Amino acid sequence: MKRLLVLPLCLLTHAAVAAMSVDLTVTGIISPPACDIAMTGNGLVDFGEIILAPSGDSDAPQRLSQTLSITCAAPSYAGFRLVDNRATSVPAARIGSDHFGLGLDGASNPIGYYDMALQTILADSATGLVKVSVNNGSTWADASAALLKSYALGSNTYAFDSATTPTTAPKALTTASTLVAVAYHIQPRNTLDTNSLINLDGSATFELIYL
Repeated sequence: MKRLLVLPLCLLTHAAVAAMSVDLTVTGIISPPACDIAMTGNGLVDFGEIILAPSGDSDAPQRLSQTLSITCAAPSYAGFRLVDNRATSVPAARIGSDHFGLGLDGASNPIGYYDMALQTILADSATGLVKVSVNNGSTWADASAALLKSYALGSNTYAFDSATTPTTAPKALTTASTLVAVAYHIQPRNTLDTNSLINLDGSATFELIYL
């Protein structure tokens, strides 16, 4: 007796469904940098009672300071920008990117301005620099000995750096700090309403940014 062998179709057509390609999948997670910006004393610089000069400007006899710091969970490219919250109160003749307003007196006269210098700059616990870029990080320059400037007037972006070469791009850092030393410059007495108390009302915001 002849027998007919019947094989399952799946076996006969195995070669026809063989894989002709395979996919490669690439995954990963990019975590945003975790950095904090802080200032000692809640950022308050109090000059107390000020005696105006008989004539001319009244300038601070010495600078008062607080410590600005940036702390990151891991090495990060971070920096800061400055916003003058009293920019409209800078006297017209004194407007400049490194002059920050002190508010208005009771008769809406500009009181004057203040400026901010940097002292004792540390980057990852070593002496460092503060660098500035005015073109969104394309180039950098040493700003350690200059007065701080607002972002609105000049697009000034600041970053700490452990490298001592002034023009190189800042490196990633974990910790950085500097003293921000403030000095006031008050308008001449005869331009102010001295019939009542005049309260200095300077306010600036240090904004943390990622480079």
